[in-house]
Amino acid sequence: MKNKIFRTILLVIISYLMICLAMYIIQNSLLYRPSKIHNLQNFPLAKNWRRVNTLTQDGLIITSWYLPAKKGFKTILYLHGNAGDIVNRKTFSMQLHQQGYGIFLL
Repeated sequence: MKNKIFRTILLVIISYLMICLAMYIIQNSLLYRPSKIHNLQNFPLAKNWRRVNTLTQDGLIITSWYLPAKKGFKTILYLHGNAGDIVNRKTFSMQLHQQGYGIFLL
């Protein structure tokens, strides 16, 4: 009985160490690395987009993009998240705009 418990504990410890080793080996691929800054000149309707710069209290300038809604439609605040940047959301944002919605990409 003691031998079986010892083997189970040993198996758990070895499994844990193997998982830790695997995470250590692939840790570099788990990190997010932001891409270089793009501009929206390649957007199909780039001339209609308005650039909105916001100055934060710590002096950082956050660039957002705004495309007005058609009459009677709302504007969607689209927060693109951590991975990628605004340019990667081009297709989705254009689909929303074609339906009439305004888009504010932040």
